[in-house]
Amino acid sequence: MGIRGFDRWRVAFPTVVGVLLACQQAAFAADGVTEEILVTATKRVERLQDVPISIGVVSGKEIEELRITDVRDLQSFVPNLTVQSTFGNWAVKIRGLGSGVTNLAFDSSVSIFNDGMYCGRSRCLETAFLDVDRVEVARGPQGALFGKSTIAGALSVISAKPTDEFEGYVSGGYEWENDGYVTTGVLSGPLTDTVRARVVGHYEDSDGYVHNTLLTGDEPDSHRWALRGTIEWDVTDSLTATLKAEQFDTEIDGRSNQLVSATGTFVALTQDPWAEFKKNNERRVSTATSDEDYDYSESSSYLLTLDQEFGEYTVSAIAGYWDLDYENWLDVDGVAEGFLNTGLSENFNQQSLELRLLSPIGNTFEYIVGGLYYTSDVETRQHSPFGFFPAFLAPVPVGSDRNFERSTDTYSIYGQLTWNVADAVRVIADLRYTDEEQNGLGYSFPVTYPDRRNPVYTPGAFAQPPEYRFNQVRNDDSLDPSIRVQYDVSDNAMVYAAYATGSKPGGLKANDGTLGTQLLAKNADPAYMQKYVGQASITPAEMAAGVKLEQGNEIFDFEDEEAQNYEVGTKMVFADGAAGLNLAAFYMEFDNLQTSSYDGVRFIIRNAAAAEIKGVELEGYWQASSNLRVTGSVGYLDHEYSDFKGSQCLVADKAGNFKDPTCVDGQEDISGEPIERTPDFEFNLAADWQRPITDDLVLFAYLAMYHSAEYDVREDQHPLGNQPSYTKWDARLAVANASDTWEVAVIGRNLTNEYVLQHAYEIANANFVSFSAGRTVTMQGTYRF
Repeated sequence: MGIRGFDRWRVAFPTVVGVLLACQQAAFAADGVTEEILVTATKRVERLQDVPISIGVVSGKEIEELRITDVRDLQSFVPNLTVQSTFGNWAVKIRGLGSGVTNLAFDSSVSIFNDGMYCGRSRCLETAFLDVDRVEVARGPQGALFGKSTIAGALSVISAKPTDEFEGYVSGGYEWENDGYVTTGVLSGPLTDTVRARVVGHYEDSDGYVHNTLLTGDEPDSHRWALRGTIEWDVTDSLTATLKAEQFDTEIDGRSNQLVSATGTFVALTQDPWAEFKKNNERRVSTATSDEDYDYSESSSYLLTLDQEFGEYTVSAIAGYWDLDYENWLDVDGVAEGFLNTGLSENFNQQSLELRLLSPIGNTFEYIVGGLYYTSDVETRQHSPFGFFPAFLAPVPVGSDRNFERSTDTYSIYGQLTWNVADAVRVIADLRYTDEEQNGLGYSFPVTYPDRRNPVYTPGAFAQPPEYRFNQVRNDDSLDPSIRVQYDVSDNAMVYAAYATGSKPGGLKANDGTLGTQLLAKNADPAYMQKYVGQASITPAEMAAGVKLEQGNEIFDFEDEEAQNYEVGTKMVFADGAAGLNLAAFYMEFDNLQTSSYDGVRFIIRNAAAAEIKGVELEGYWQASSNLRVTGSVGYLDHEYSDFKGSQCLVADKAGNFKDPTCVDGQEDISGEPIERTPDFEFNLAADWQRPITDDLVLFAYLAMYHSAEYDVREDQHPLGNQPSYTKWDARLAVANASDTWEVAVIGRNLTNEYVLQHAYEIANANFVSFSAGRTVTMQGTYRF
């Protein structure tokens, strides 16, 4: 941690802790009692305060009232969670760890669960916030109980369930800053004595927060709609079946990326006299093709859950299907001409079946055992026309078409044993075994673009890497144990110590057109070629026809990663539930960390040797009275790559000069350097207040602030990829009738109008950034029945 980070921590931490402790002390005299938060992170329904895991929870009430429709906003409420969007993948990190973003084949190291169903693609986050009951963020490795690829943590979205009584609501709003509209409708209640249903529909339409002065419009312009239906059926007194179906559709036209350096190939080539190269809420960009920037995605999912009780035992079966597709066309050069665009697309589907047995609770020994089968297929494609070559060399744009196909089969068994040693002491041990097979096909071939938009296969196209067709089968297995010891100091306080492990299988590389070049270079090493290709050398023609590679070749594949987490914590409740304080301190070690970056010429996808992270998470609440609730949280991380050779060279200034002038890019040693996309300090404070103003009217007020320390978005620490420290303020003012059947509210998000970096990259010595939305102000009306 740098000096500035230490100073912020030294000044801000005592302030926030003082507020939380003051809340704790005052709570003994408070009259209000807060509602208990229930979570299912341990596969059982438990109070948050009883679970010996660091879990952040955002309630459905907060999500609805603050109009949280974007998963990126969660990091303002959950310490040590970072969510950012990039061109293909979302960058999701917990405690500084998560998957890279430039390899389209990466599964997320922060697993996403929707009502218990796992999804391996980070884009599943786009479907998250529709009629939500709560969001649970389990921090640290959760491999033993959650399972597949939860090496950094798990993000679980739990949707609202059908109700025993008929109810519903309609809500509509207008957003002034970006001329946006949003509407949601919900119906829920019994259909018969044994069947309950819930249906929710949602639509939103918004102009963008960046003005494109070339196309004279605001971008990104978004249209989203979603529909969900859930049916619960009490088949018998002991068997309940729940069927849920969801459909989401998103259309986004335009982007927020912009060229922010006054140097580089595209700056030299553009003829636009009004081109600008600075970071603000304006861009002057066009693809100069038949299609401007767009990003379209759709998702369908189906989930069937069966819960059968056998006396005090419960057997659950969870069967799920998820289909997710997206396609986008993106301007990459940041200028008016079509020098460089790129198309990305993905077709993904998965099926899963989990069986689980829960023993009775309250005995000396309690247990959970289960098994999971998961299978998925994914196809990705990236193609990019390069239109800046001289016409006598390449009269039409040329490029490479990179394609990837992978099928995955995963089998996993797990168990948890809880030993209640005494009334106040328990030991919880978890163990999971996972076996995964991936069958992958990657191929890239040269193309030209006669219409500047659609690729045509063109062998021998100018300046393109050699064609390749790689096939590989990869097998990984892992054993992930964890153990936790919990001691109840009193009925309202407990302490715990935990050791947990996690693992993520190795994988295959998708959108890197230089893989063929890399394999041909290995002809200089006949021993390598014999081991991984089965012959002493290979010709370009043989490689284009197809070659089967053996596991561990490190050209088409990368290795599995592992994590260990040591954690101690405490959870305390005061004044009969009117206040609470949760504290966790941890130390994490990662080995073979899967990383990816883009150096402006090629994708660099590999395993960093090791990373170390230690930190603190502090969360508290105080129901000061029946009218006022105060909450706060602090996240602190001390993070570094403890061993990482072969990285990009670190950049010293905006001109792109290296900190070490003798550095050769791709051979830098960044051991001891901080991990990108990770602030070392953040905190949140919020106050929620209500008061009757007449016999039939109630006034509600909410005010919150979130502060983040600075961090680098790029691995090479380029100054143009640095996100300075920032503070966001949110506010809500509402009036409702006493029976809560109607409400009118004004909601202000990011009132300080902070544009936060989401992505930063370099191409042909030109630097680009994209960022999230600034201030929004929404007038919203809700009617409940």
